[in-house]
Amino acid sequence: MPDFRLDDALIDALTAGSLDERSEAVLAEQVARVLPYHWALPNPVVAGLARLRKHWGGDAGLHDWLGRHPGYPRLV
Repeated sequence: MPDFRLDDALIDALTAGSLDERSEAVLAEQVARVLPYHWALPNPVVAGLARLRKHWGGDAGLHDWLGRHPGYPRLV
């Protein structure tokens, strides 16, 4: 079973505009790993995804953000 988690500190930093590129890539990887399992995620992960969706203006913005990161995030 995959490890369903998102780093809340990284989400906080991203939404505050203070996340560096390396950390943003880590968060994008985490999001890409949990997003395909949206139907089975624990509530704290769902809350984190909701914060990211709000920050990026919805699903389309979230997917655009993931698309800017190479590797697995871009595939999602």
